[in-house]
Amino acid sequence: MKKITIVGCGAYGLALATVLHPQNQVTVYTKFQEEKEEVEQNHRRDKVLKDVFLPPFQVTCSAEEAMQGADFVILAIPFVFLEQTFLEILPYLPAQTTIVIATKGLDVTTGKTAYELLKEQTALPIFVLSGPTFAQHLATFEPAILTVAAPSIEAYLTLKKCFPPSVFLEYTASPIAISYCGAVKNVFAILYGYLVGKNASATCKAAILYRSLQVFSSFLQKLGCSEESILTAAGVADFYMTAENRESRNHTFGIYLATKSQEEISNYLKNTTVEGVTTLKACLTLIEKQNIQGTIFRILEELVKGKVYSPQEILEALVE
Repeated sequence: MKKITIVGCGAYGLALATVLHPQNQVTVYTKFQEEKEEVEQNHRRDKVLKDVFLPPFQVTCSAEEAMQGADFVILAIPFVFLEQTFLEILPYLPAQTTIVIATKGLDVTTGKTAYELLKEQTALPIFVLSGPTFAQHLATFEPAILTVAAPSIEAYLTLKKCFPPSVFLEYTASPIAISYCGAVKNVFAILYGYLVGKNASATCKAAILYRSLQVFSSFLQKLGCSEESILTAAGVADFYMTAENRESRNHTFGIYLATKSQEEISNYLKNTTVEGVTTLKACLTLIEKQNIQGTIFRILEELVKGKVYSPQEILEALVE
């Protein structure tokens, strides 16, 4: 039995805590006393995980207590808070701990992945966990597949044994590529949602989805990732699930861009975390730094700013 600490009391953190609890000693760390009390008293957080009964794992607001003896520390917090939170817990991390990044995103200023940012802060081993899962499904033990980027197969197998049979883990040795996959697919989910909002035909959406995958793969390769990166669960499977599913906030935001007023769009962004909007800015940074041709990213930037494109114009941009 492993000691696993989950940093983050949101939907994904609680979902991971729930599936890992039966086979491990799980602690959830949150900085917010009200979240701790809600979970301990009600064994639920319907605001983030509706109708999910949470098992009796430990919840604490003490970073020192949470990290003590941890074999794995899984970071499941919004990307924008990742680096600062990691620096806060870093003094309490035991020497034998392995960090697992379950956060998706890119730094707006530098375009760096979470893996690259944390690697600059610590010599501890770092895994990346990513793939096509919604927290609600994961927490109810629906069958799922995730990609784990780890230093070796032996290290990967250690984490794999912690998960229940409902969650299959596949191995890769490419943490940066998997990090890019998990982040950039949110940008294309906005595009696909926009097409849905514009009532594009199934034929048109299939053509754009196909070409988007090719552009996505080319983008990854120009950033130094292998051609096979897109074929992982963190790549094509997460791309498909996020792009075409209305449970995705990025997909929903795309629909908003096509159907709502600027005021409604602005209100949605104020009240909802739309990772793809921030990631788009980071992608534009990478395009400038790496001198990458990025027509579709420019179009998405203009869509977010209120410009209107027809599905025909978007497909033409993708097949240039």
